Amino acid sequence: MTEEKNEKRNIELERRYYDLQILGEQINELQKQSEEISSKIYEVTSAISAIGELGRGKEAEETFFPIAGGIYARGRITDSENLLLNAGADIVVERKASDVVEMLQHQLSELKKYNEEILAQIEQFSNAAAQTEQELRRMLKENPAKKKE
Repeated sequence: MTEEKNEKRNIELERRYYDLQILGEQINELQKQSEEISSKIYEVTSAISAIGELGRGKEAEETFFPIAGGIYARGRITDSENLLLNAGADIVVERKASDVVEMLQHQLSELKKYNEEILAQIEQFSNAAAQTEQELRRMLKENPAKKKE
């Protein structure tokens, strides 16, 4: 192999290796996003379940309200039909529990859809990475680098 061909081959090998690294980084980033979305899906599902349980309980029954990190306050629920919803900027609005559940179910649907899109991208990048890795292996087998003496 001439020196010029060897140099071109090395440049192509470096480019493919770089492509493989970029694909790996993209896959890792997408996996992190998918994990975050899965966590949000769990939170929304739990909220829907909690609202459902709230509607089945007896009003004025004593319960515990989470304050922060394992700290609770005792209290009584006096209205399980209406919930207070944080609208942002220290504004709270009252909504029917059924409306809140409907809103959460829509949010859950959107999160699942988005997560499916991310998983499809992960699969696409994984396939591209596998193909690039095969090409690298083929290139290395066909023309192994010769050591300088």
